[in-house]
Amino acid sequence: MVYAQLFNILTDSESYLGKTIKMQGSYYASRSEITDRLYHLVIVNDTSACCEAGIEFIWSGEHTYPDDYPAENARIEVAGIFDSYQMSGQTLYYLAVDDISILQ
Repeated sequence: MVYAQLFNILTDSESYLGKTIKMQGSYYASRSEITDRLYHLVIVNDTSACCEAGIEFIWSGEHTYPDDYPAENARIEVAGIFDSYQMSGQTLYYLAVDDISILQ
C-alpha cells in the first residue's frame, strides 16, 4: 500500500504540493556527477520486493554528511511537507523534513 501511494505521489506530484507526508523506508544517499550535489532519499519497496521507488528529502537545519545522517540502508521514518524546486529547467520534488527517525 505504501509503495502504491508513493507511486501516486511521484506520478501526480502537483496534487501533493504543500501536503504533509509521512513515510518509512530505507535511507540512501547519492551524489550526482552532473551537479556534484548530494541527494538524500528514502526508498520504499513494494510488497513483493521486486520494485522500488524513492523520494528525495531535505533535512532542515545544519547537518553534516555522513556524521549526522543514518547509515546506508538504515530503516528510517521521515515526515514533512511535500515541495518542489527548479534545477536546470526541471521541476524536482522533495520532502522538507525537520527530523529523521531511525527504526529498529
